[in-house]
Parts: sequence; C-alpha cells; structure tokens
Amino acid sequence: MRRDASSTGGSKPIALAAIVAIIGISYVLVAVVAVHFLRPDLDPLASPISQYAIGPYGAFMTSALLIWGLASLLLAVGLHRRVRPSGWLGAGLLLLVVFAVGLVSTSIFPMDVPFPPENFSPKSFTAVGFIHVLSATIASVCFPFAALLLVKSFQKDERWQMFHRPAYVLALVNLAACVSFFIISGVSIELFGIAQKIFAVLALIWLLLTAIQLRSTP
Repeated sequence: MRRDASSTGGSKPIALAAIVAIIGISYVLVAVVAVHFLRPDLDPLASPISQYAIGPYGAFMTSALLIWGLASLLLAVGLHRRVRPSGWLGAGLLLLVVFAVGLVSTSIFPMDVPFPPENFSPKSFTAVGFIHVLSATIASVCFPFAALLLVKSFQKDERWQMFHRPAYVLALVNLAACVSFFIISGVSIELFGIAQKIFAVLALIWLLLTAIQLRSTP
C-alpha cells in the first residue's frame, strides 16, 4: 500500500525535512571544497577529509561531518514516508541509517594524526582513532549498497520512476568509486585523500539529487 498524506501526518513535514536535507548536504559540499583553500598546508592528494577536522578551521569540517550524518537521517525519514513500501526500501533505509550514524560517529571521534600511521593494524591507533576509522569504513561500505537498494525501490513507485534511471547510474558510479577508493588506498597511500574525496563528492551528489526529488514528490 502507498502511504498518503493523511496517513503520514501531512506532506509539509516531509517537504520541510527534504529542504533541510538539501541545505545540509549543500553545506557539506561547500565545506569539502572550501577546506582545501583554508588549509593549503595539507596535501590534497594524501590528506583524508577527516584530517581537515583537526587543527585550524577544524570545527568547520567537524560540523560538516555531523550535518552530513543528520541530513542523511532526515532523508531516510523522508524516503520512508514518500516511497512505496518494499523490502528493497527497508533494506536500503537500514543501510542509509547505518551510513548516517557512521558519519555522526566520525564527527564525535576524531582521527589520529599524523596520517598515515606506520601501519593500519589496530595497534597503530588510539581507541578514539580506531572508532573513527571503523565508523568511516562501515559508512563507506554501506553507502553504495544503500543507494542501489533505494534505487530499486524507486523503480517500484510510479512517482519515482523517472528519477530511477539517473539515480541508478549515479549509484553504480558510487559503487565503482567506493571499490576504487579501497583499491587505491591499499596500493598507494599517497592517493588516499583524493580517492576518498571523489567518492565523497559523488555520494553527496546522489544524496542531494535524491533530496531534491523527495522535495518535489507529492
């Protein structure tokens, strides 16, 4: 059964959630670009996004990670209300929520510096740093699969079918970027940062376009 406005408490709260998510995701995109101008001392190719949350202007990037997670949670709530229920939707929302919680966790538990550590074994991290890496890794793995599952649910709802194809293509690109990120990280740590940032920007674009679609879906 399709959820209608009367059964979900009206459409205005969902539209508002979509708008807040759009603003939040846009803020994160601006932050990811701006920190490279604010922190020219960091190597943009090697430095991960989280490294910009430490030191000068660290609060800017920390807030961006937190807002990214909260905006993703808002998007999950909106999709739950505005997409026809299915197993694909439920599984996709679960992974999206895990992704969002992972981002919130990375904003609370900062990474260890300097980066990279001598090795990536658990012994090379502090407890806080290990939580950060674990949270970021789980979030990174969850997102492309969340996007693919949600796209499958879009196909089942006529209101989302026109958005299905571009969302599907971008979800596949996100999956490729995620796989490339982990491969590049294992082969050349000097390119860890740029590989992560490409993946992050692609994920943000998918989230932003989905939030815009949510805003315009009755």
